[in-house]
Amino acid sequence: AASGSTPHVFRAQELANLAWACATVGRADLPFLDVIASAALNICADFNAQDCANTAWAFAALRVRHRPLLEALSAAASAKMRDTLPKHLATTAWSFATLRMEDLPLMSVISAAAIAKIESGRKFDPHSLASIVWAFATVAVKDQQLMESIASSAHTTIQTWNPQDIGNIAWACSSLNVGDGPFLNAIAEAAMSKINEFRASEVEMTLWALSRLERLDSAERLGIHVETRGQLSVLGFGALLGTHEQRGALMGQVAWLWRAAGGGKGDGALCGGALATAALASAATRLAMAGDAVGARAVLQAHREWAARTTLGGSRGSTTAFVVADGDGDNDDVVGDPLLRRIVEACGGGGGGGSSGERGQHRADLDADLTEILAEEPGTALAAARPDSKPALLLHFVRARARPGDPASVCAAVEAFAGEVLSPARQWFKIVGGAKAELIAEALRDAPPEGVILEIGTYLGYSALRLAMAHPDRRIVSLEVDPTHALTAQYLVAFAGLAHRIDIWSGHSQDLLRTLPAHYRRPGGGSALAVAGVFMDQCGSRFWADLEAIRATGLLLPGAVVVADNVLKPGAPLFLWQLFAGRGARDFEADVLSVEEFAMPGVEDWLGVARLRQRPAPAEGSAGAPGGEEGQPVAAEGAEADTVPEVVHDLEWVARCCRDRAESAGGSVSFEAWAAHSAKMRARLAELGIAPAAERKK
Repeated sequence: AASGSTPHVFRAQELANLAWACATVGRADLPFLDVIASAALNICADFNAQDCANTAWAFAALRVRHRPLLEALSAAASAKMRDTLPKHLATTAWSFATLRMEDLPLMSVISAAAIAKIESGRKFDPHSLASIVWAFATVAVKDQQLMESIASSAHTTIQTWNPQDIGNIAWACSSLNVGDGPFLNAIAEAAMSKINEFRASEVEMTLWALSRLERLDSAERLGIHVETRGQLSVLGFGALLGTHEQRGALMGQVAWLWRAAGGGKGDGALCGGALATAALASAATRLAMAGDAVGARAVLQAHREWAARTTLGGSRGSTTAFVVADGDGDNDDVVGDPLLRRIVEACGGGGGGGSSGERGQHRADLDADLTEILAEEPGTALAAARPDSKPALLLHFVRARARPGDPASVCAAVEAFAGEVLSPARQWFKIVGGAKAELIAEALRDAPPEGVILEIGTYLGYSALRLAMAHPDRRIVSLEVDPTHALTAQYLVAFAGLAHRIDIWSGHSQDLLRTLPAHYRRPGGGSALAVAGVFMDQCGSRFWADLEAIRATGLLLPGAVVVADNVLKPGAPLFLWQLFAGRGARDFEADVLSVEEFAMPGVEDWLGVARLRQRPAPAEGSAGAPGGEEGQPVAAEGAEADTVPEVVHDLEWVARCCRDRAESAGGSVSFEAWAAHSAKMRARLAELGIAPAAERKK
């Protein structure tokens, strides 16, 4: 204000417009936004529904999580929900979900208002319907009545929706495990009619949804259409490959591996060069282990011809048919190939049957032959479609440095790649090497003697190899969402000679953890899968949800050990709080171990370690209940043990933002920034009583 003038007192609409303007031009001026928030807090009761929606949208678009303002906006919006227009309802839902404000009661109020408006005949535009469902899926709130109302409203109009809204509602249905066949089929028809307008991310979301249908016709049609146009992304490919794996559909797996590798020519949009080799090797291995000599021989022959820089005859369609030959074993020339005969015999094919011990030996023998095959592939075939990707570069490096059949030399080559190639460029390589790997192996040695080690987050297979070497009597079952990472890991595991002990599955953990037991069946029925140890190395925001999903399967043995990486950097605050003070404290004994991050000098990280109690601890407040002792974490004062404190949600947001920055295209976090982040996260967690055991006892 000018000297002597009266400062202007902003009205609600003006403050909302100022915030909206900042977001529209992408200016996250934090001091100015704090001024807007402070002024808004004084008059939030004056905000109408549109003011609430616009202000919340602005802060969400700028990723500024101002809790006091958002709580005030939540209360103001809730009070005016009856008069809120559908588009403002949707904007409010989107904004609070984007900022992960799931601890507020607003979402329940939005659900009730949306249902009432839909049932009264109020028209919702497509974007509003899609945004509301997306918001509920983002904060993992499955409101069955809301989903049914929106599906009913959208079913007759979805053909008119734009690709973004179709993709968003498809993704939401998948995330919430919605299996409404008619509605998903309507989504499929709408998607096919506009598929040429879809972006890669919209295809991914739609494919993931359609893969939940009992019949895969729609997903296959959509996938093949975008693949032939070069529009199929890695995660879209992963949705199809993972679905065929989970359903045990061998020919579907082989067909998509073949397409991903460019029909064996190494020029696929997804996997070129070294990654195409990994895809073709995986296809041949799957066929060989199923006893399909003809199919495996076809893939290997095409692989050899491509590696020798020759051109396969025929179109992509004919080469796909070549791969999925009927495999009836009538081709004496194919079966007579001595190398293939060894592979087929080693995996139990052709002769069939055999005892479990014999089949185990078959798989061990197969490893030696696969190692030989992989070692023969010429290094000149590395003209990858993504030659600078870490997986492609790693494959090239390991093949040049490591000895086939020697897992220790493969791990040493991976570590050398991190130290010699990435570290000088100050790039982080997400592997658990050095002192951290030793701590993980040591913690898992305390697991029950029977059972597998389940790894969530294979990445490129390094940790699976380390776990297999440290626990030679156990099987390792590993899950990976990125199919190119899974294929790289499968290649390196076979190269190291441990494919008979390490199973790598492609797909989202929330899908795989539900279906995995069915793939390990006892001869007389029931699952043969028992989990003695878990190593969690996926996105930290999924740690607690995935641990609860594992518990729900009933596969976790009493005394099982759970080890989680990166719980300080970027952090897994919700997971730690649940284990130390929430629901998990009743079932687990937990600790954190401080260790320097591998290949990142001066940066501290923690490993979370928890052991499942033989029997649950007494309920909160009874004799012997956990928590409450001096130096021990407790739930927030006046809160139930299951009520997560606000500060934990806030720390989750900080961890998420740092993780997103590190994983974004072209994004990076310097070693110095990581060290500062770790120090701040440590201090905030200490305020909650979460720290290494030696520090909690001081």
